[in-house]
Amino acid sequence: MNENDEVLFKGDYISVIKSGNGYERAHDRTGEVIAILPFVVGQDGEVLFLTRWEPRSAWGDNPQEEFMSSITGGVEEGETALGAAVREIHEEAGIECEASDFLSLGEIFGAKCLDTHYFLFAIDITECGFLENGITDGSTGEALAHNELADYETLIDDAADTLLLTMVLKFKLECERRELLSDGTDADL
Repeated sequence: MNENDEVLFKGDYISVIKSGNGYERAHDRTGEVIAILPFVVGQDGEVLFLTRWEPRSAWGDNPQEEFMSSITGGVEEGETALGAAVREIHEEAGIECEASDFLSLGEIFGAKCLDTHYFLFAIDITECGFLENGITDGSTGEALAHNELADYETLIDDAADTLLLTMVLKFKLECERRELLSDGTDADL
């Protein structure tokens, strides 16, 4: 940031700055984000995914409208991506777990012009369940959000969250590659 730059908005995680080059978005934290794809396996072998429904206040004309998204959160200073995943899944879904419970789905960047680094994870929550409204971190968005299970087709048809879609496709590839499920059967996605 230069001395002539003007901070137009400063939030807990991100700022918008007006500079000589136009407008910039700057992360006030690490610029690292985790995204989690919790799933359950039914007795019939069908895999359902835990999705997060959040207010669409930043997009569109109807702030009351919700959109299907993934469980996400910023990596705090001094925190590992897995540590952030453990914290976020507890906050947003009420799930208690260990870092070793997560399956890495890889890392991605939003675009070459963005500095956000995404760590993608999946976790089997078949045995532990979840809370519909999570614990929340106290933010307005989390307080208004809720969780629902969705099958593969519903998720592919209805999700507008590119992280969620990316994780589902990466998860499906991992299942095909590694026979991920504990009983060795193929998942019915």
